[in-house]
Amino acid sequence: MAEKHMEAAIAKSLGKRGMVVGRQVPLGNFRSDIVAYDKANRVFKIIECKTGSHEATLGKTFGQLSVYSDRIASRADEFVDSSSRRMERVYFGRWMEATNCGRWIRIELYVALSDAACKDLDCLRRLKRQNPDVGIIRYKKDGTCRYYVREGGKPNHELARPTQKQIMLTEHWLIKSSREAS
Repeated sequence: MAEKHMEAAIAKSLGKRGMVVGRQVPLGNFRSDIVAYDKANRVFKIIECKTGSHEATLGKTFGQLSVYSDRIASRADEFVDSSSRRMERVYFGRWMEATNCGRWIRIELYVALSDAACKDLDCLRRLKRQNPDVGIIRYKKDGTCRYYVREGGKPNHELARPTQKQIMLTEHWLIKSSREAS
């Protein structure tokens, strides 16, 4: 299974849920596999896809998302610009909504893992303790995506749930625009 196939399936799944999706969104020297804007909840979802199931690979991916979060926090304006170049059908009104009229954005971080990787619940619990903000999307071999992991044959939404973060946008462009208008 290639990460590109996983990425395409997750992008399709998010699109079916009414989200606007951008793939391979750059931010400095980093590149997010998927950035989706959830219009219903007014939140950006940043998703990193990994097909491997080794604990070291999973740990690296969770850590990678923490770095993305820090990068987005320090370059939120650039993140919005970069996302807007990769997303289709997002117009001025939607961006004003997404950014609370240019004040802030909300993000959720996710790692998309294979169904096999999601069976190692002990590993996932350890990684979630270290990275509580990161959510989990389970990618099945048939291309379907689940927003929970299975435990004892039942869905465990809590382990897969991310913590939402609010990030302030800088106002340097607002100040510059005000000066230019005077």
